Amino acid sequence: MPSETLSSWLTRAALTQGCDPLVLTGSIWPEWRVWAVDIDRGLDDRKIPPLSAASGIPASSFKLASLRIEAEAVAGRRLQRLGTWPWILGLGSRNRQRRGGLQYCPACLQEDSKPYFRRHWRFAWQYACREHQTPLMSHCNQCLAPVQPHRLNAGAGTLAVCPICRFDLRNAPHYRLNTSTNLFQATAELVAGSSHGGSYFGQSLTSSEWFAVARFFTSLVRLALRQPESRLATALRSLQILHDHHDNTPLLALPLELLLPIERDFLFERTYRLMLIAQDDLLQTFLCAGVTANCLRSVHGSIPPPLLELVLRLPLKSRQPRSPNKAVPTPRSRRSVLMTWVRLQRKLGG
Repeated sequence: MPSETLSSWLTRAALTQGCDPLVLTGSIWPEWRVWAVDIDRGLDDRKIPPLSAASGIPASSFKLASLRIEAEAVAGRRLQRLGTWPWILGLGSRNRQRRGGLQYCPACLQEDSKPYFRRHWRFAWQYACREHQTPLMSHCNQCLAPVQPHRLNAGAGTLAVCPICRFDLRNAPHYRLNTSTNLFQATAELVAGSSHGGSYFGQSLTSSEWFAVARFFTSLVRLALRQPESRLATALRSLQILHDHHDNTPLLALPLELLLPIERDFLFERTYRLMLIAQDDLLQTFLCAGVTANCLRSVHGSIPPPLLELVLRLPLKSRQPRSPNKAVPTPRSRRSVLMTWVRLQRKLGG
């Protein structure tokens, strides 16, 4: 189907043949545990010929179905087979079970003559359906289990059901988004799909450079949320990027590629507004708030070249005196404890 993931196609093929996906893949690759890895990221060259022979589909079609081409263009480097890929949503595979679910749009699945999962739903900047302007989902609306169609059995008949509770994913309630909330997604789509890359205040950037700038600003927002009393948080509040802390603010405890669609929506909406602020205005706000170059360097692994000038114009150390050390240790905030709890749950598979 148009823009279908390899895992979606294999699952549909199995159900069409009247067998479990595990049975079909076991007949093609008897000695390989296919569903223990993320096959949407691409197949090893040795694994493609058996699939091509069984299906009658050219090997080149399977290579084009891989996420690797877009992922390496966005990352700007060759990606290793294992580990998290930048801007590609992680599934957290453990044997056949997964801690993260595949994203889907209930309205799209409802309109499909044969429901299937799209390749663009695997990108981290995708958190809304561009056709229906509704939030994407990654978990069953009834039992809250991650969406894992490869675990369906032969009797399912369609990919549009939860393998755990049999809830029809097409019936999940959804609402229409305000178009202003997915401007980051629209821009990211254009940059990722263009051979010319993107731009940042008059600077022409490659796709990888633009996404590096976006990643830096997402890290900036997340750091300010973790440290609401910091000078960085003060600066972002003065720019109306952040507001006073509320209990409904997402924790954003996990890496970007593991966040839920609603969490990425919250994060990218603020990232986009931050990317629209001129560097001179950012500089003046950071100087007034006492933000240092060392603070920005600690945000992310390296400073993207388009932002180097901004960082170099900030002082290395703060000129504001530090508050004296307290004799009594300050307890961790409730938000910090909850973030640690979310990370532990993810690690344990809860």
